[in-house]
Amino acid sequence: MEFTGERVVPGKMENYIGTYVEHLTRYVFCLGFCINKKVMDVACGTGYGLEMISSVAQCGLGVDIDQKSLDFAQKNYKFYGKNFGLIKRDLEKDPLNSGFFAKTIDTVTSFETIEHLENPDFFIQNVKEILKDDGTFIFSIPINNPSKYHKIAYTKQEAKALMEKYFTKIQWFSQVGAHIIIDNENSTFLIGVATNN
Repeated sequence: MEFTGERVVPGKMENYIGTYVEHLTRYVFCLGFCINKKVMDVACGTGYGLEMISSVAQCGLGVDIDQKSLDFAQKNYKFYGKNFGLIKRDLEKDPLNSGFFAKTIDTVTSFETIEHLENPDFFIQNVKEILKDDGTFIFSIPINNPSKYHKIAYTKQEAKALMEKYFTKIQWFSQVGAHIIIDNENSTFLIGVATNN
C-alpha cells in the first residue's frame, strides 16, 4: 500500500513523520481505557492502532470500509496472538451490531472518522448499540480542517453539539501535535472520552 495523504501506512510515511506521530499519540492515549477490555476499533485502517490496543486488551475487532487496508492489517500484524478479528463495514450503511455485539463491547475507539461521514448520526447510534452500559467511546475529530477526503469540516462547537446529542457525559481534550491536554481553544483535533448511559 502507498500513502496517499489520508490513511496511515506504516513504513511509507518517512516524509510525514508528524502526521504519523499524531495518529500514534491518539492510540497511546486510549490504551488505559482498553486494559483487559473487549475493544472495537472502528475505521481501523491498516491496523497499526489495533495492534497497539491488542497489547493490553482482552480481545477485539477492527472495522474498516477499505479491503486493502484490512488485508494490510491481516498480513502485517499478529495482535499478540489474542482473539482479534477484522471485518469490512460501511459505517453509513452497515450496522456494527449485526446481531452479535449488542451491549457487549467495553471500549470503542474511532479516530478521524466522523468527518468522513455524510450521516454521522447513523454511526454514533450504532456505537451506542454495541457499547455496554457505562462503556467508553473514544473518538477524535479534526477542527476547522477542510479536506478533499472529508465530507464535513467541523467547528469545535459543531463537533461537540453532535456528540452531546448522544452522550451526556463526555470528557473533552485537545490534541496539538504529539500532546493531548485538557480542551483549549487552540487545538487542531478534538478528542472525546464519552461514557455510554
